[in-house]
Amino acid sequence: MKSSKSLETKIYSPRTTSSDSSNTVNNCSNQSDDLIIEQLEEDIFFANCDLFPSLQKLYNTIQSVISEVKDEKNTISTALKTLLDSMFLQVEKCLDLNRIQNEKQRKDFQKLIKLYKKKVNKTKEQLNRRLSALEEVKVIKDDLIVTNLQFKKKISVLKKSLSQQKIQSGLTLLQVQKESLEIKKKHNWINHCNMRQLNISLENSTFTKPLNFLQQKEYNFNWNFNEKIPFIHNFENDSLKKHSIKAGFSLEYGGLGLAPSPLQFLMLSILAEFVKSFVTLCSINCLKLKEVFAELILQKNYKKYLGFNVNDILIPLINTKIYVQSSEHPEEIQRCFEKAKSQCCVMDYLISSSKFELDYDLKTTEKNMVRKENAKSMLNGLKIKKVKKLSKKYQKKKTEDIEPFTVQGFWNLKNNNEQCQFKGYLSCEKKGEVLYEIDWPIEIGGTNKIPDWHEVMAASISSMSLSTFVLYCTIYNIKIDDLAITYLGKWDQRKLYNLVAQENDKTITDNNINIKYHIKTNELDDTIKKIVDLVKQACVGYNLANGNTQIAMNLQINEDIPQSVLLKLRKLSLLDHK
Repeated sequence: MKSSKSLETKIYSPRTTSSDSSNTVNNCSNQSDDLIIEQLEEDIFFANCDLFPSLQKLYNTIQSVISEVKDEKNTISTALKTLLDSMFLQVEKCLDLNRIQNEKQRKDFQKLIKLYKKKVNKTKEQLNRRLSALEEVKVIKDDLIVTNLQFKKKISVLKKSLSQQKIQSGLTLLQVQKESLEIKKKHNWINHCNMRQLNISLENSTFTKPLNFLQQKEYNFNWNFNEKIPFIHNFENDSLKKHSIKAGFSLEYGGLGLAPSPLQFLMLSILAEFVKSFVTLCSINCLKLKEVFAELILQKNYKKYLGFNVNDILIPLINTKIYVQSSEHPEEIQRCFEKAKSQCCVMDYLISSSKFELDYDLKTTEKNMVRKENAKSMLNGLKIKKVKKLSKKYQKKKTEDIEPFTVQGFWNLKNNNEQCQFKGYLSCEKKGEVLYEIDWPIEIGGTNKIPDWHEVMAASISSMSLSTFVLYCTIYNIKIDDLAITYLGKWDQRKLYNLVAQENDKTITDNNINIKYHIKTNELDDTIKKIVDLVKQACVGYNLANGNTQIAMNLQINEDIPQSVLLKLRKLSLLDHK
């Protein structure tokens, strides 16, 4: 009966497994609910499977007993008894085991139900929280939509309000401008500015119809090689003929020193235009001035001018000073000065990088048109020895040779159109100090009988370009038979008079200058091209347009004026009166 013993031994093993699983569940009490549920499900499944092996053993035992009865018929009763006993014991054990497992399963099921309920409750809580969060988000979204609509309504209201305010401010500004114009019309003359005529011009001018506030003029100038004064420009207007511009070389440069240098005329035109802009702005604002004296100091690098130290700056500094005496408020005068600094077309040309184009055309001199020099020692109207000596002098110098030039003048405050508005003083070696007058168009009180600043500037820049070309030709032994120049200048004064659509209007015309040489010589084209390239480096107008010059502008009012300046002003006034 080995099989029954073995069955008896194995049939108790499920109990041991059951107790172990119970201990496992108890030990997992500290684990998470999910892990406990998973363990309980496994225990229930395996508990149901433990009963099957016991019943299988019982079946096998019965079969073995039956087989033994068949073989041993004499001992059938004993075998049956043994069979019954064995079956009884095994069935009893199966029942016990089944009872224990049912009890355990009941408890596990109860625990599993509690855990399921707990998990369901937890899931419900999470769902409720998410639903409440979604409700809050929906409420917030609805609030944002309402707020956005409110903002849009407020913005539309503000836009309407701003447009109305803009219209109102525009109307107010127009009214103020009309009142201001009415006040200005009562004053026909302020600071020698014909305000009545200026206001008429401003009223009739627009950005697209700027009248005289956008100037574009073309002039032709010639260089007279065999004359004592090589540059003489006679204006076409008969009333201007007695005011011709005469310029030449100094004695040091091989000239005769009978006329001021072209550089002085340029300085005078710059000074006159800046002073005119300042005084005009003061007059527009009804600020009466008692005295206006101006001074311009320009520094010139002669080593650069003569072709040495080409990387240096030709004009390192331009310093402009205006001295004013007036009973008006100094801050108002200073405001007009600052506006003139930023909106005067000449100062804009000097401060910003502007356009200065220089070109040439070359023609071969005909045989009957070859020019003869006045003397063997002369070339292109200059004394060769002095020019060569001058070139060697600056070539030997190791440092820069900066020479300052000064031009002074004053604004004529006599309110009539019979006298010019600006008077400046130039100097030459043979004639000393020369008084030169500059005028403006009739719309601001000009006489139209004296050259204006643009004509003087055109003549000065052209004469400087001509004299620089002649000087370089003389240094390099190049003979020129005929030399002329065409000047085209564009100057936009609309910003000064507020004739612009916007403060930084891109359609404002750039102030620019175009120069073209007309040369007749028997020299080669390559030679003349090299001279023109050298002239570009040494030409004052070309260098000023690059914006490398340091510009200084100062205003001194009443008690700030030095005594020496007042004495100079009185001296010039007395000289003008004589």
